[in-house]
Amino acid sequence: MNKFILAIIGIVLHVNAQGQNLVPNPSFEDTIGCPVFSGQIYLSNFWFQPNTVLGNTSNSSSSDYFNECVSSLSYGVPANGLGFQYARTGAAYAGILLCYPFPFGSNYREYLEIKLSQQLINGKKYCAGFYVSVADKYRLVTDAIGIYFSNDSVLYSSSGYSNLPYVPQVSNASGNILADTANWMPVSGEYVASGGEEFIIIGNFKTDVNTNLDTIGGGAFIDEAYYFIDDIFVIEMAYDKANAGGDKMICAGDSTQLGTMQCDGCAYIWTPAAGLSDATVAQPLAFPTQTTTYILTLTDTTTADSCICKNISITTDSVTVYADGCPPPPPEQLIEIYNIFTPNGDSKNDFFYIKNLPANSSLQIFNRWGSRVYESNNYNNKWDGGGVPDGTYYYILVLQSKEAYHGFVEIRR
Repeated sequence: MNKFILAIIGIVLHVNAQGQNLVPNPSFEDTIGCPVFSGQIYLSNFWFQPNTVLGNTSNSSSSDYFNECVSSLSYGVPANGLGFQYARTGAAYAGILLCYPFPFGSNYREYLEIKLSQQLINGKKYCAGFYVSVADKYRLVTDAIGIYFSNDSVLYSSSGYSNLPYVPQVSNASGNILADTANWMPVSGEYVASGGEEFIIIGNFKTDVNTNLDTIGGGAFIDEAYYFIDDIFVIEMAYDKANAGGDKMICAGDSTQLGTMQCDGCAYIWTPAAGLSDATVAQPLAFPTQTTTYILTLTDTTTADSCICKNISITTDSVTVYADGCPPPPPEQLIEIYNIFTPNGDSKNDFFYIKNLPANSSLQIFNRWGSRVYESNNYNNKWDGGGVPDGTYYYILVLQSKEAYHGFVEIRR
C-alpha cells in the first residue's frame, strides 16, 4: 500500500482514539505537491500564511513545508537544508521562523494558519496544541510560541513580515525555553471558546523586545529561532468537571442515585465500590448500610490517552450518603374491636368503634341473611347503625396492609 495512504490512515486512527480533531490535515500529509523552494506551506492542503509583504505580488509566503516526497535534500524529511528531523507522524511537517533579531527590532515573524472543520461552541472547553522541534542548524531558541483563535481568517500585510498584533489564547509557558533538537516537544493548553472561532494561527506574537531568547551549542550556527512543527490539534473536551451531586439522606435499606448525566467520552470511577450498583457509571444507585462518602473520579477519555492536555483531563468530587436519616418506625398498636354499641343519642357508645384503627381501612357490615347494610373504604369510627334495627350483625374489616378481621357486633338501643 502507498506510504502516504498508510500515513493518512494512521492519522485518522490517532484522531478517532482521542476524539474529533477539528484541525484538517493536522500533520501536513495531505499534499498538493512536493516542496522544492522555501515558503511553500500552501502545498500542504488547507494551510496558508496569514502575513504578507506589502508590494510583493508574487509568492509572498515564507513559512516552509517539508516532505519525504522531495527528491532533493533542501526540503526533505528527515534531512533538509535547515536540519535533521523525522516527522512525528507520517512523512511531513512545517517550519517557521519565530525570531530573527538582527537587526534588533525588526520583529520578523512567520506563521501557520488554517480553517477548522467546524466553529467552536460558546462555553465549551477545548484541548489545543502542537509539537515542535528545533531545527538544529539554528542557534537561537525561545519560549515564545502559541495559538491564536479567530472568528475570521487573518490576512495581514506589513512592510517586512512583522509580528501579528494579537494575544494567543494558548501559549507555551513563559520561561519554558524549547531547546530540544532531537525530540518533539509538546505545547498545549485548555481554551474555553467564546463561540464562532473558526481559524487558528500558530507562531510568535510577541515583539523582539518581549521575546525570551537563549542559545544552543552543537553544530548550530545561524542566529535565528527556527522550529519544525507537527501534529496540530483542537479537540473538544467532554466535561466541565466531576459532579457527584449533592449529599443524600436515606432510610436503612433504601437506595438513592448519585452523580449527574453521563457525558460522551467520559470514564467514571466511584470509590469505595461497596454499596453501589456499578462503580463505573455516571449515576450509580447507592445503598450503603452506614453513612458513606463516595468519591467520583472523572476522566475525559478524549484527551487522556495521548493528547498532551491529559494533565487537565481528570477531576474529582465527593458526595456523602447518610444512611441513618429516618427515625425507627413506631411500634405496632393492637387493634381492639368492640362487639356492642348503643346508638341511643346519649353520646355514650353511639358508634361502632375500633380502637387504634389505621387510616384507609375498609369496613363492610352484613345482616343475618347475608345482605350488606353498610360499606366504607376509609372507615372513621362513625357508623351509628342508621337504617337497620337492633340485632346482631357480621363485620369484615380489611386494613391497608391487607390484614383482615371479622366477627359479630350487636346493636342495642
